[in-house]
Amino acid sequence: MLILRRLTPDVAALLQQHSREEYEPSGHGVSSALSNALKNVVQLDHRVVVKLGPNISLTDVDMTAHIQRYSTDIPLPLPLGVLSLGGIIYTFMRRIDGCSLDKLWPDLTDIEKCSVRDQLNLILEKLRSLPLPDQYLGGGSPPQCVDCRIAKRTSPLSMESETQFNEFLLSGNCQPGMEPYVAFIRPMLRKNHRFVLTHGDYIPAIFWLLGREEGFK
Repeated sequence: MLILRRLTPDVAALLQQHSREEYEPSGHGVSSALSNALKNVVQLDHRVVVKLGPNISLTDVDMTAHIQRYSTDIPLPLPLGVLSLGGIIYTFMRRIDGCSLDKLWPDLTDIEKCSVRDQLNLILEKLRSLPLPDQYLGGGSPPQCVDCRIAKRTSPLSMESETQFNEFLLSGNCQPGMEPYVAFIRPMLRKNHRFVLTHGDYIPAIFWLLGREEGFK
């Protein structure tokens, strides 16, 4: 077992709770506890959930921790630690009440939809005002950009300029016959944008809505 990010006391206590034997902070003890807890759901109790899989990136965990160091009013799940066991990554986080936006959206009124839009705009404005976690572009450790337009590609390490970023974007168009198109596009790409912190995945399923009595949040 390899602990990738320190587990909080809450998570350690939950692992002991779900262990049928005397809990040992070893690979076998943790594996037994997680197997018992995760037979059907990823919610361990009313406060803690775990996201698990073989290819879970630590970028979200590290970026969330960075945001919460600088802001207390951007709503994010609190990271509670990460461990790797048997080729599976387990990411623990604080549970948030509510329901995902994709399930609620069809039944929202126009006023409620506008409220959700305005709140998301405000969150993104706050996010873009935070300091960058690193001088290099992208997320993770080490920082890298990811291009998922056709097939997933990761950028070279230590990209510092928009010129390098543009070259990374264009490097994915390497099919025969694409050279004239790439040469046509390259001069149109700007090189003087301001770099900001943002999020690259805006599907409705990742947004959680709380309460309806006083307006969705």
